[in-house]
Amino acid sequence: MYYRLYVRPNPNMSASQFWQSVVHKLIYDNECLIIQADSEDLLFADSFLRIEYALTFKDVTIKDYTFSRTFQMSDVIYLEYSNKKLSSILGGLYSIMGNYLVGS
Repeated sequence: MYYRLYVRPNPNMSASQFWQSVVHKLIYDNECLIIQADSEDLLFADSFLRIEYALTFKDVTIKDYTFSRTFQMSDVIYLEYSNKKLSSILGGLYSIMGNYLVGS
């Protein structure tokens, strides 16, 4: 598990690329779902349906593939971020930096 988390979560990404993408999704979508595929690779979902009271996730989609099975909360890493103001702050910061760089 250490290797999957800190070195190579899946064949397409290094750990730094993977966690950068996870944090980006977490900040902009306020939630992120990480699953372990049948090949034991760690993947983060592009979209999913969370059934809150059942503690399950279904219609988990990664790129063009949608898993037909339902994932239990105990089988995934589900991260939720509640600071909804951060995305507007980051958007404003990017706008200011863009104006600064264009104006220079």
